[in-house]
Amino acid sequence: MSLDACAEKVARGDPDRFAAAMTAPMPGRADLMVLYAFNLEIARAPWMTAEPLIAQMRLQWWLDALDEIATGATVRAHEVATPLAALVRRAALPDEPLRRMVEARGREIEAQPLPALPA
Repeated sequence: MSLDACAEKVARGDPDRFAAAMTAPMPGRADLMVLYAFNLEIARAPWMTAEPLIAQMRLQWWLDALDEIATGATVRAHEVATPLAALVRRAALPDEPLRRMVEARGREIEAQPLPALPA
């Protein structure tokens, strides 16, 4: 569970964000890679399967991991969840924005258009 795995994941899955992160100052670069890797993990959940229930399970897995991080419990071993836990705890990041990111991806599973532009 290393930062290198997160960087490799971002380089493969989101080369534009990887390039942007590489321009950041060295001390913050690793943190960006972890956050971008988390974004990739949840972004791909709705597209990994044609079964909405499986996609919802993937997103629930991440909500459960965020619960573990927030409560200080032992975090499941995962190439992104482990460094994310370390980052959130070290930097005292609030978990609500991360949780809202996961929940927003859940709307993609529903495959229904948004009711109005503000939504």
